[in-house]
Amino acid sequence: QERLLLSVLPRHVAMEMKADINAKKEDMMFHKIYIQKHDNV
Repeated sequence: QERLLLSVLPRHVAMEMKADINAKKEDMMFHKIYIQKHDNV
């Protein structure tokens, strides 16, 4: 699961998602949107 996340997402976003998934095993529906704004990229 971690390798799949890391293959499509930046590491810091993937690790945040993984922590959220592990914290809520009983409820696997995503209720959080992982959006970050970056300037000068």
